[in-house]
Amino acid sequence: MVSRMRKSRHTALLMCFSISVLLISSQVRAEWEPSGQLEVHYINVGQGGATLIIGPNGTRVLYDLGRVDGRRHLLPYLRDTLKLTPEQGLHYTIVSHRDKDHYMGLKALVDAGYDVKVANYGSGSAKADSKTMRKNWLGPAAQTLAGTVRPIPVGLRLALGDGAELIVIAANGRILGKQELLSVPNENDRSVVVLIKYGKFDYILDGDLGAGAESCTQHQTRQRNLQEPVAIALFTEGLLDENHGVDVMHIAHHGSESSTSAAYYNLLRPEVGLISVGMDQGNFRHPRKDVVEGVL
Repeated sequence: MVSRMRKSRHTALLMCFSISVLLISSQVRAEWEPSGQLEVHYINVGQGGATLIIGPNGTRVLYDLGRVDGRRHLLPYLRDTLKLTPEQGLHYTIVSHRDKDHYMGLKALVDAGYDVKVANYGSGSAKADSKTMRKNWLGPAAQTLAGTVRPIPVGLRLALGDGAELIVIAANGRILGKQELLSVPNENDRSVVVLIKYGKFDYILDGDLGAGAESCTQHQTRQRNLQEPVAIALFTEGLLDENHGVDVMHIAHHGSESSTSAAYYNLLRPEVGLISVGMDQGNFRHPRKDVVEGVL
């Protein structure tokens, strides 16, 4: 899924109309070049996440890397659909948390010659390294110019050009503006949360972050309610207007019961919700029906 966004409150409404035109135009180019607009690409990696954010100045941030070998989906999208060359590469990678469906694709990119130029970030989670993790994410990251994966600082701001900005709101139990470090035993709740701002356009991306149990919707989960404190922090820190909310919301944890509650919707009031989900998910049966209905 591809969208390009200009500085407008209503840009998100244009997303569904722009997809086919943008894909056709990118396929006929010999090489990728910056469009001068903010682009958000939801890459179809099956059950998992991979979101490419391209700033108006061409800064490229890949948030999550999918759950399968990058040769299946991630590499063909960058190389064949976008025409992004290995020499152009990426500037940043951010892996939201240390679950397999979010880090598997980097090895194929590095093997194909794609470099990461500035930084490779993780949440800072204490979840132990695994052989699979070292082979497919941590090892390949260390081979790039950006080097070893490092914990992402909450409050970090990445300039994307023309005033567009990526702001890190939460990671690993720390929320912007709060001194308290929250206990987050569930790996999903350690997810990196970023806010993308471009003029009056706002988009929040929060991995598999939890919203906690909720009696009004009968959601039952062991995940903590971290989404609501994140939303409140956005207002408290002056990053969002309570009367505006966000234009586009990532529906966390693939639309599962554990995330994106009614309370979170009501606080952030999105116009569009995007779900990263695939058919190859075993018995999970994502997304949950009442989560989807909550966005409509």
